[in-house]
Amino acid sequence: MGSLIIKADENVNRPVPEDAITGNLYIPELHLTLPAVNENKNLGTILYNSYFISSSNSELQIASSSDVLQATGPAQNATSNVDTIFAGVPKLQACTRGIQIYFAIQQGQTLAYKKTLTDGRTLYFYTNPPCVDSNLLKYTEQITSY
Repeated sequence: MGSLIIKADENVNRPVPEDAITGNLYIPELHLTLPAVNENKNLGTILYNSYFISSSNSELQIASSSDVLQATGPAQNATSNVDTIFAGVPKLQACTRGIQIYFAIQQGQTLAYKKTLTDGRTLYFYTNPPCVDSNLLKYTEQITSY
């Protein structure tokens, strides 16, 4: 059961494309970029979900592979105890969503940060308890447009 949950979660995000020379990360669908990842931050690979990206309602989810891997613990370590396996699912889902970035204010969520880009767009950053990574939030605050 746990392996099925982990397998399903693995297909949600994909690595952010990286410039081979600079190491900068690019999200081409939204014309956004992030600086190269500092290995001291223990973020692992930066992942994103572009499934929700559309011209009318853009949402970007940026996650850390380190956070997602740690959140898979209950599913990996549980033997046959279904309760133990499913008890860890909400945290795994939150870590998979990581930092949610929208182009409009979202009702019912707690705003962590707001940033206006040089191209005039405003980004609203939201975290997902119980998986709030302050290093990931600080990293995503460096996002810029291109």
